[in-house]
Amino acid sequence: MNRADRRKLKKKGFSEASIMNQYRKEAYDAGAKDGIKHSYQMVILLAAYTARIYFDLGKKRLPEFMDRLLKNIDSFRTGQLDPKDMDEIAKEVKEYGFDIEKFK
Repeated sequence: MNRADRRKLKKKGFSEASIMNQYRKEAYDAGAKDGIKHSYQMVILLAAYTARIYFDLGKKRLPEFMDRLLKNIDSFRTGQLDPKDMDEIAKEVKEYGFDIEKFK
């Protein structure tokens, strides 16, 4: 919202406080979206880095691993996997030594 938009709203009878609240909300929403995108990218990048450095995945296996990881993430977004499935997944990976409860 620029100055001209604020002036138009003021002429229509909106208070300065309501205009600034709307402006803050828009700025917060934009920042939150950027923050979520940045966090998502950071987690994906760290997963790739960890797989490459510590598990020695190379030019063939690293893209395969990352593709599989991204498909699993996307399956939650598209509804193929339900958040309820997370309990079953957590039990399954706990059998192999990874307990997600440690990170809550």
